[in-house]
Amino acid sequence: MQAGGLQALGRADAKARQMGLGRGALDYLLRETTNKAGQIALAVAEPGPGSVPGRLIRAAEQAGVQEAALFSSAGGVLAVGGVGSTTAPPEPPSAQALRRARLQQTTSGIEQSGDGRLLLRVVIPVNSEDRLEPLPHAPLFDMVAARVRAALGERTRFAYARDAIEGFWVSFSIDEDEFWVMLPRERFEPEFGLEWLGWGGMLLALALAAAWLIASAIAGRSDDG
Repeated sequence: MQAGGLQALGRADAKARQMGLGRGALDYLLRETTNKAGQIALAVAEPGPGSVPGRLIRAAEQAGVQEAALFSSAGGVLAVGGVGSTTAPPEPPSAQALRRARLQQTTSGIEQSGDGRLLLRVVIPVNSEDRLEPLPHAPLFDMVAARVRAALGERTRFAYARDAIEGFWVSFSIDEDEFWVMLPRERFEPEFGLEWLGWGGMLLALALAAAWLIASAIAGRSDDG
C-alpha cells in the first residue's frame, strides 16, 4: 500500500474549556493530536498481523482520536477508524496537505466546523510498503505479465495478493504516483487456458484504461486545488 497521508481529527471543545480556551491550551492539544497521528502512522506502516484497515482501527481507538483516515496520494480513502460514531465518509485533506505529505511534511491546524465546534486537523505522511504475494510461476502468468509490461513499461508490478487482498494485481504510474487495478483470480484459472489472452486480455486492458482515467482525473483535481 502506498499511502499519501494519514489524517487525524480531534475535538478541542471539552478539553479546551477545562484548560481555559487559551491559545496556549489549543496549541498543546494540537501537538497532542499530532503525536497521536504519528503513533497511528507508525502502527499502519510497520508490518504486522492483520490488514492495514484493521491496524488503523485498533491504533486510532487506542490513541483516542475522533477520526483517523488513511488516504492515497490522489485523495482516495484507504481506511477509516476512530472513536467517533459517525458513518459519513471522511472529509479528504486539502490538495496542499496531500502534496506536503508526499514531500514528507506534516500539516496541522485548528478549524471551526460547521456546527461551531473546534476541530484539530493533522495530516501526516505514511511510509509503508505494499505487502505483495508474487504471481505463481506458470506459463500463462508469465505471458500475460510480459504483454502487460510491454504495454505499460518496465516499472509495472504484478501481485497475486496485495495487503492480504487476493486477486491479479497490476500497477501503473501517473507522474510519480503508483496506482493499482485488480481482476479476480478466477479469470486466470487453468481451465481458461490461452483463451484468456484474447477476451481476458481485452478485459484487463479495459480495466487498466478505466482505472488510469479515474486516477488521472483525481490527480488533476488534486494538482489544481
